Amino acid sequence: MFHGIRKRLVGTYLFIIILTVVLIEAIMIGTIHHYYMTSIHSTLKNQAEVVSNFYTSYLSNTDIKSNTGKLLDNFSNLPVQIQIINLKGEVIGDSLHTTFGENLKYSDIKDALAGNRGDFIGKDAVTGESLMAYSIPLRSREGIVGAARFTTSLELTNKTLRNIYLYLILAGVGIILLIFLISLYLSNTIINPIKKITRVSEDMSKGNLSVRADMGTNDEIGLLARTLNHMADEIQKTETLKNEFISSISHELRTPLTSIKGWTMTLADTKPEEHEIIRRGVYIINLETDRLTEMVEELLDFSRIQGAQFRIQKEEADIHKLISEVYEQMKQRALRQGIKLEIDIVEKPRYLQIDTKRIKQVLINLLDNSLKFTAAGGNIKLSTGTCFIKEEEFFYINILDTGCGISPDELNLIKGRFYRGKNASNMSGIGLGLSISSGLVKSHGGILDIQSETGKGTSVTVKLPLKS
Repeated sequence: MFHGIRKRLVGTYLFIIILTVVLIEAIMIGTIHHYYMTSIHSTLKNQAEVVSNFYTSYLSNTDIKSNTGKLLDNFSNLPVQIQIINLKGEVIGDSLHTTFGENLKYSDIKDALAGNRGDFIGKDAVTGESLMAYSIPLRSREGIVGAARFTTSLELTNKTLRNIYLYLILAGVGIILLIFLISLYLSNTIINPIKKITRVSEDMSKGNLSVRADMGTNDEIGLLARTLNHMADEIQKTETLKNEFISSISHELRTPLTSIKGWTMTLADTKPEEHEIIRRGVYIINLETDRLTEMVEELLDFSRIQGAQFRIQKEEADIHKLISEVYEQMKQRALRQGIKLEIDIVEKPRYLQIDTKRIKQVLINLLDNSLKFTAAGGNIKLSTGTCFIKEEEFFYINILDTGCGISPDELNLIKGRFYRGKNASNMSGIGLGLSISSGLVKSHGGILDIQSETGKGTSVTVKLPLKS
């Protein structure tokens, strides 16, 4: 996989840079070649114009052959070969004395003798040397009498151009190699961290959750490492909670089962006339069976909520009436514990679209927690009202107690699954009540808000949307 990523990264960089370098160098080579050739052509043309104008102005009244020497003498300082050609195409004057008397067949000469200006770039017919020539017609009053041809060698120019091209190619190759090395380095900065993260994930998959990925960068790979580490933390936390849950549920199940088994054995040995023992045993067995049933129901509810298989059945119901029913149900327990349970709601009906069974379950669970953690002589107050959250109106149910409260470090954990706070270590329960309650409220589109201060009590607020 990593070879594939490296190959794609390096290949992409190389393709782009090679294409760029080739295009730039092709443009530069073409521009340089055009510049040199245009400059040489322009020089030949200017020199030819001067000679042609000189001939027309000063020598056109006499025979071209007799004036050839004068032309060559006047312009012999020019760094080119000057050839004077008559109408037959014969060279009647040559500044280098190499082609005198020859009949030249070059296309530029034919164009000049026809009255046009001619250009030629190619090889010399005799020496094979690369050259450039520019021919211009020479005119008298009677018309065209010949042509002047200006020729320069391109050998030195071509050599200079080849050197320039070579330097450009070497520079391009150097750039490509540099980009190749940079792309290898960049690909390694991506692939090596991915390799480390892969090794860490493999270790985690084998059960070693203590390993952590290096979060040295702040890019997407660093984010991936942080996400993987967070996942490991969550798995570790879940494993810890699972182990605590197994330990807790084992303890919680063992207590009623031991009680049931003990009383079953006691009843087996009890004489039929011992009615009080039988009555007490049946009562305890029934009580412990209800306790087991409640635990199983909590686990089933939690499983359904977590598995997204949970469905609520909403109907229009009087929330005030529902709260009053819960109050009446829990009032006797509060009296037995010596706790003052108050209710502050209006008698006027207030209708909401809710699953009455599930909201009742939430309220009973929250009041049960308040009763567990409030000492005798304490107060619990149940009140209602409305509030706005982001311009949406909510109906709230607040349960305020004067219990032991919750420490700040536990406040963000108590709604987690299987979490049992420090104050709950000696109490029954498997740590699912608040998690289930939070899930039930969320399924109604609501919010379960908990605020607490150690030693001063806890405020739990159920907020349900009025429009649902």
